[in-house]
Parts: sequence; structure tokens; C-alpha cells
Amino acid sequence: MIDEPKLLNVKEFCKYIGVGERTARKLLAEPNCSYVFRLGGKIMVNKTILDKWIDNNTGR
Repeated sequence: MIDEPKLLNVKEFCKYIGVGERTARKLLAEPNCSYVFRLGGKIMVNKTILDKWIDNNTGR
């Protein structure tokens, strides 16, 4: 069994949440975006924090 990655790059993030790259980059540029960070100049998403954010901000 292959473990899912804990970090997503922008393209993986797009596929994971089902948006285009332009929309993804707008979301990731938000100042309050808790699940994004830069790693050596690359934009990365912490999938664990993203999943918690999705759970807390949907289904209302």
C-alpha cells in the first residue's frame, strides 16, 4: 500500500480540490491561508491542514 503524500504542489492541489491553476494560485495567495507554505521557492500545501480546513469550512 502506498501512503498518500502529506505535501501537495500546485498542480496536485488543483487536482485534489478540482479547480484550475489560476483559481488555485488565488486561493494560495490569500494571507490567511493556513495550509500553504514555501519550500525552496515552491508553493506547497500541507494536505493534513487542508483537509481539516475543508472539514471546518464546508457543510454548513
